[in-house]
Order: sequence, then C-alpha cells, then structure tokens
Amino acid sequence: MGICYDGRTTPPGQTGKCDAVCASLEHQSGEAVNLVVPYERTSQGEVQFGQKFSTLRVPQFFVSNDRPVGGWLLVLCFILVVSYPAVGLYHIFTYTIPNLINSSVPIRAVVLLSIYAVLFVPTSVFSIVVGLRLWMVKPDAVSFTKRFLLTYLGANIGYFVVWVFWVLIARPSGAVSLAEMVWGHVVAPMVFVALGYSYLEHSKRVRANYL
Repeated sequence: MGICYDGRTTPPGQTGKCDAVCASLEHQSGEAVNLVVPYERTSQGEVQFGQKFSTLRVPQFFVSNDRPVGGWLLVLCFILVVSYPAVGLYHIFTYTIPNLINSSVPIRAVVLLSIYAVLFVPTSVFSIVVGLRLWMVKPDAVSFTKRFLLTYLGANIGYFVVWVFWVLIARPSGAVSLAEMVWGHVVAPMVFVALGYSYLEHSKRVRANYL
C-alpha cells in the first residue's frame, strides 16, 4: 500500500526544510518506509529534484497482533476447542449412536436420540471452529463466538422442550428426572452463556486483542 503527497522535509546533512515529494509505502510483511525526493523551483519556474532518501516509518495498515491469548480468554478457548466438544461427542459416540443402531431400542427412544444427535453434533463442531478462531485471534472471532453461545443456548433449550413433549406423549419408564434435565439443558447453559457473553462484552483483554 502506498500514499503519495507533497510535503516538507529536512534532507540528510541539511538544517533547513524544503519541499519534497513523499511516498509512504507499507508492505503486508510489515516493512514500512517513507521515500522522499526533495525539490525546488528555479526562478524560471522549472523544478529541480534533489537526492532522494528514505526513512523508516511505523506500520499503520498491516499491523500484526502479537498479544498472547491468556487468562480467562485462554480458559474460554480451551472450553470451546477441547472440553465441551470432547464431552458432547463422547456422549454421542458412546451412548447415542450405539442406541440408535440397537434394534431392541423402542422407536420412541430412537426419535429422541436422533433429535439429540442432529442438534449437538453440529453444535460441537461449531464450538471447535469458534474456539480456534478465538485462539488464532481472528478479527471476527468475537462475533462468531457470540453467535455460537446463542446457538448453544437455543439447542439446549430446544432439546429440553422436545424432551418434555416426548415424556408427556411416550411416558417412558426410567426417564431422566426433570430436575436433571432443567439443570443440564436450561440452567447450566444459561449461566455459561451469560458469563461468556458478559466476558466478551467487557473484557479489556478481548478488546485489546480483537477490536
């Protein structure tokens, strides 16, 4: 990227300022210089150029973000990339899928298990993608994470509502208790989303890294 403009400069070895053609150049690799060509007008109106020179400048456009991901931000990244997907996918592959392919499982249970898999397999994958974007300090990572939090909350509340209707219709024996379902799919997700959303909104570390 380059910007060319007419300015004033003090050439090397001189004390007075003179007119100059200046070009501020910046490369995406991080190199940034000012290229300066002094000039003056003669009494006849002609332009005489002096010896060109260059100076280093502070990058303004291609600025790399070297701030480390640490503190609670690192904890959030770990939860999104490792903890939540590991627990969710472990449950799906060790309980949900084996029961789906088990011919002795009643069809009413297969329906609920299918809904669970459809909701939480994509949510787990989404969590990994969002966590990696946060970890790699992508510019849009915060907005992506907020979308995930809302998606995660919606998936849990949606599954809880489906489960309530399923229990009322199927009346299964040995179903998970209402208290467990309220805690696991309503209260805990709401607390996690509220804390995560509040952290992303108010954290100085988040503001410094991504905004």
